[in-house]
Amino acid sequence: MTKNRLKCFLFNDLEPWERRSVEALLEEISTRISVETIWVTESQRRFFHFTGEGQYWIVAKNWQRALHFLSSKSFKSGKLYVSVLDVNQHKSSLYGLSFQSILSRSSKSLTFLVHSPMEYRFLRDIKKVPQEQVQLLPLPFYRSSRSYQRKNSDEFRLGTLCQFDTESNIPFAIAVSHFIKQCAPQVRMDIMGRGPLYNHFAKMVNELEIGEMTNVVETVSDFDISQWDLFLYFPLRNAHFIPVMLAAASKVPVLSVDIPGIEKFITSGDRKSTRLNSSHGYIS
Repeated sequence: MTKNRLKCFLFNDLEPWERRSVEALLEEISTRISVETIWVTESQRRFFHFTGEGQYWIVAKNWQRALHFLSSKSFKSGKLYVSVLDVNQHKSSLYGLSFQSILSRSSKSLTFLVHSPMEYRFLRDIKKVPQEQVQLLPLPFYRSSRSYQRKNSDEFRLGTLCQFDTESNIPFAIAVSHFIKQCAPQVRMDIMGRGPLYNHFAKMVNELEIGEMTNVVETVSDFDISQWDLFLYFPLRNAHFIPVMLAAASKVPVLSVDIPGIEKFITSGDRKSTRLNSSHGYIS
């Protein structure tokens, strides 16, 4: 993205915290080049069928559907970037858009922007995307405009944020909750997110009789992470580190599984020693 003008398509399937992180990156980019942000509506359907050249960045959770919606196969010249924000789309055959078909239709105009080292390795080593068509682009930390204040409580709260679907590591969270009930029943755990398996996981909590200390909460809006004493981060695969940065914004320590790139965000230390490197979005 080195030319003088960039148009960014933002789709409405982004989570609020994903959108704000992308907007922070757009704000940084706009200090160097001209950026036009387009909130996608029905009027943009088959956009590239009518306008097939220039520099464009597509940001959507369901990025395969976004490419189809905009008719990326009609893109003629310039550069077309697409953010990979949802790893679940790799297994989807929606509209028949596999990586190979996408690449063959869009040729070398298309570049995948990935936001975690794990995703970069997956595209390069597993999907065999050519090196010149995939770039690692860490998303920046953003500071929330909301003012958070912890409640005065002796209750210890553990929380996590994830998608309620088959690709998430929700059974691990349920196992942690069950373990906590046996060892530290005074601890409370919040599992927040959304997805098609919400009812399934809520039912699991009730059947395991851990509902009195475990909340499975479906949410599509902002919530107050600062009320947690510890943030659990345990993805099977991660498309980005936004949840970790959300915890950092509220000064909540993070306990994470060992995944590529996490060492640049968190280090061992107590709550008071957690700091944020605002230039890179890292916690140190």
